[in-house]
Amino acid sequence: MIIVIVAGLISTFLANVQVVLLFAPVAMTLGRMVGLDPLVTSMIVAVAANHMGTALMLGDLPPLLLHSVAGAEFFDFLWFRGKPSSFFLLLASFLATLAVFYRVWLRPKDRRYSGDGLSYEKPIVLKAPAVTSVVALATLMILAAVRSSLGLPLGALAIIVAILTAAVLEVTRVFGKAVPGFDEVLKDVEWEALAFYVALFGLTGALEASGFFEEVSQHIAQIVASSTFLAYGFIYWVTAGLSMLVEHDALILVLLYMVKDIARAVAIDPWPYYWGIVWSSTLGSNATIAAAPTLYLALIMAEKEDHVRRSWKDWLRITLPFSLVSSAIHFILSIPFVF
Repeated sequence: MIIVIVAGLISTFLANVQVVLLFAPVAMTLGRMVGLDPLVTSMIVAVAANHMGTALMLGDLPPLLLHSVAGAEFFDFLWFRGKPSSFFLLLASFLATLAVFYRVWLRPKDRRYSGDGLSYEKPIVLKAPAVTSVVALATLMILAAVRSSLGLPLGALAIIVAILTAAVLEVTRVFGKAVPGFDEVLKDVEWEALAFYVALFGLTGALEASGFFEEVSQHIAQIVASSTFLAYGFIYWVTAGLSMLVEHDALILVLLYMVKDIARAVAIDPWPYYWGIVWSSTLGSNATIAAAPTLYLALIMAEKEDHVRRSWKDWLRITLPFSLVSSAIHFILSIPFVF
C-alpha cells in the first residue's frame, strides 16, 4: 500500500511510464512474499500513477493541455476560485478507491513466500547527473509556479531548464565525473511519442481553423445552456466512457477546444467542464491498455515476471472496476468543487 501511494504521489511531477518502471518491479517482488499475483501488483502501481498524474501541472500531458488551451496555472491545480482543486480531489478519490479494493487485491493471502530467497541488486547511482537532474526538476517546478509573473510560456521554461541541465552535465563530464554523454541520453528519448504529440497538436489546430469544433459545438450547446449540473454530468461520463476505448490525450485536446467554442457561443463558464474533461478522461483511461500506455507497460512487466501470457480478461478484471469506482467517487467529490 505504501509503494502504491508513493507511486501515485511521485507521478504528480514525473511521467507515468517512469513511475511504473521504478515501482512495479519492487511491488511485484514484495507481492510475491505474501502470495499476490504479479499482474495485480504491477497493474495497481500503473493505475495509481495514471490516477494521480493529473493532480499537478507537471505530472502528465492532460494538465499541460489544460494549461495550453484554457490557461490553467500551477497553483490552479492546488487551489482554484477559493476551493481545494485537482490535487486534493484526486488524492481523496485515489485513497478512497484504494480503500475499496484493498481487501480484494492487496490484502496478504498466502505467506508461503518467506522472502529469504529474494535478492536485490544495489542500483548504480551516478551522483553528479542524479543531483543535477533533481535540482533541475525542482527548478522547473518553481518556475512553473511563478510562470505568469515571468511572462514566459511553460514550454520555453522547460527548454531553458533542459538546455542548462545538459550544459552543466557536459561541463561536469569534461572534469572527469561519471556522466553519460549527451548523445547517449538522446538515444533514450521517446521520439515516436514526441512525433505523435506534434502531429496531434497539428491536426487539432487544423480542425480548429477549419471550423469543425465550432460546428460540432453548436449541436450540444443547448444541453450545456439548459442545466450546468446535467451538462457537467453528461460531459463527465461521456468523456470517461470514450476514454476507456481511445488514447485519452487526443480526446482531451479535442474536447477542450469544443468546450471553449461552446462557452463563447452561449456565454457560460467553461471551467467546470474543463476540469470534468481532464479528470474523467484520466480516470476512464485506467480501464484498458488501449487507452493508457502505462497499463500496457505494466502488463508486459508482469508477463516477463511470471513468464506467462495473460488474456484480456486477466487485466480487465483489475483495471475496469478500478476505473469505474474511481470515476464515480471522484464525480461525487467534484460536485461541491464545481458548483
